[in-house]
Amino acid sequence: MTVRPGQGAKAETGSARQLIFVVEDDEGVARLVMRALEEFGHPVEWFRDGTTVLRRLQTERPDLCVVDLGLPDMDGIELIRQIGALSNCGILILTGRGHAATNPRRLGGPCCIILQPWVSGGWHGLRMNRRG
Repeated sequence: MTVRPGQGAKAETGSARQLIFVVEDDEGVARLVMRALEEFGHPVEWFRDGTTVLRRLQTERPDLCVVDLGLPDMDGIELIRQIGALSNCGILILTGRGHAATNPRRLGGPCCIILQPWVSGGWHGLRMNRRG
């Protein structure tokens, strides 16, 4: 797999599994998430910023977007709202912002929130909320 920061980096797989977009500016975290998703056979595209993923959503509809709230070019909460306006995909939020998980409905109805530091310390929190 070739990863090109700032551009979608599509996993090479022949699977007809659900397409997943990962929006994460930290390459290490992005690679970890992508590796886990690819192990389950999902094609994955990585985006380092919100602007690039919004541009890609004009031509491709993923089944799920994994979004970090701390992006370099825009607020992750605003990105989630814009994704919701362009697509009906599920949204999984990765964040170190504990306050964001207290009211998932204010984020536009994400399907799931995972609080960091999940990478090194396990899963500290998981909030579920149906979209719609």
